[in-house]
Amino acid sequence: MEGNGSAPVTRADLEAFRGELVKQIGDVVDTRIRQSEEKLGEQFALRFQHTEEQFAEGLHDAETRLLKAFYQYQEHSDVRMRKMSADISNMDTASDLRINNLERRVIEIERKILDSGR
Repeated sequence: MEGNGSAPVTRADLEAFRGELVKQIGDVVDTRIRQSEEKLGEQFALRFQHTEEQFAEGLHDAETRLLKAFYQYQEHSDVRMRKMSADISNMDTASDLRINNLERRVIEIERKILDSGR
């Protein structure tokens, strides 16, 4: 579209202007859409990273609570096991004493029987 501004505009000139205008508008819209997509992508990445950090922190807290609970259970269990071990040891000692006492009595009875038979 050439001219000094005083020449009449033809239909072809208008169509060419319209095409150029549509192209420019399309370029501007494409640029803005691209910028919006980039901005949304950055925001999504930040939110995803934040969510991932929160999840990792929550998971760590849950692991810590579980380990503390199992540790307390283990401490109580160890105390019970030591008590049971001591009880069994005491029972073994008592049983050994009773068996030794019975053996001694049986030996005494056998001696008496043997001595009375002579």
